[in-house]
Amino acid sequence: DHKPAARELLNRALAKYPNNAQFQYFKGRMDNPEIDSVDEQIKSTQGVADPYMRNINLAQLYLLKNDRDKALESLDQAFQALQTAKGVENSREQLGRICDQAFTLAIESAKVSQAKAQEAADRVAKGATAADKEEALKQKATSEREAAELWKQAKAYAEKAESFNLDGTGGKLYQGRMVFAQGGSSRETGLSMLEQIVAAHDDNAMAHTVLGQAYYDVGRPDKALGEFERAIQQKPDNILALRFAIALLIDKGDTMSTLRA
Repeated sequence: DHKPAARELLNRALAKYPNNAQFQYFKGRMDNPEIDSVDEQIKSTQGVADPYMRNINLAQLYLLKNDRDKALESLDQAFQALQTAKGVENSREQLGRICDQAFTLAIESAKVSQAKAQEAADRVAKGATAADKEEALKQKATSEREAAELWKQAKAYAEKAESFNLDGTGGKLYQGRMVFAQGGSSRETGLSMLEQIVAAHDDNAMAHTVLGQAYYDVGRPDKALGEFERAIQQKPDNILALRFAIALLIDKGDTMSTLRA
């Protein structure tokens, strides 16, 4: 019902950012509305000549299918294509976004695999039949291998961030995120690392956003909101920080907070 307005907004966005892969992809979708299913979109996107645009859009489509392995593979290829085509200095912000998405996806996928391994271990402990135990042990081993490989991928992206200084802190921000993501007693250590990084890089919007997410995860909403607001002050188009800040303000439930949201 709002396609004309959507097209107008998209044309304005493309006029300002003509090389933005996502905007160009959306234009293709509007120009070819018969492409509806995700599989058809994937097939269409695979024909895109530019390797960066092809893979960055394939990654989003594979995520829609919950195919995290192929999404990570596509993000990696997009990173390599962009680095080759433009070099690090001319594409630092874009490379940083890809690195952040791949790093986050690898960690979240590793956590899923770890949860599956724990479920399998619980099945073994419950004393099921010999056949059930054997199947559970196989599942546990498989999930543990998957988790280890995904943590390895996350570490590789943290090393890229360090090598190319994609986070503005020489990779320290990614190191803190890695420690925090490991959970358990590592959470407090990781949180402390992130706080120290923000103290040393107060002008880094990404650092404030990451610390805000960490505070949110450990149940400290007021401190989280403060970090998100600081990030928005520094970078008003920080979508992630805006989303979190709006949600936290609405959760407060009072009129003034709702108006601020």
